[in-house]
Amino acid sequence: MSDPHLPADTYRVHREPYYQPQGNEVALFEAAYRKRLPVMVKGPTGCGKSRFVEYMAWKLGKPLITVACNEDMTASDLVGRYLLDANGTRWIDGPLTTAARMGAICYLHKFTNLWHFFGEGGVPCRFNMSGTGSGGFTG
Repeated sequence: MSDPHLPADTYRVHREPYYQPQGNEVALFEAAYRKRLPVMVKGPTGCGKSRFVEYMAWKLGKPLITVACNEDMTASDLVGRYLLDANGTRWIDGPLTTAARMGAICYLHKFTNLWHFFGEGGVPCRFNMSGTGSGGFTG
């Protein structure tokens, strides 16, 4: 779980990560960001998906919360949940809620492990970083 009491600066990318654009992916991501559209970045292992998202968080000046997804995750793991403690019941934000509250980018790493409750139809913009020359957003 993310700590909602940590300042947004804790999650900020402070130094420019090295990223070499391969095409117009930076402009396309910025356009999707301006329209508040979620983006799915697809590609084989090691092609630069995580570095690209980190670079875009730095470029946009937004905090970045990265979640390592797995097939055992539930919606509560991402959104948050009520927990019992010595003082009663309290809400604990999950990483998606924390990101929304601070205006951060939330990167769901290995998102494909979560198809069981999101489904592929919920992401209007996909970005293919396959390295085959066919990279770009699709809708």
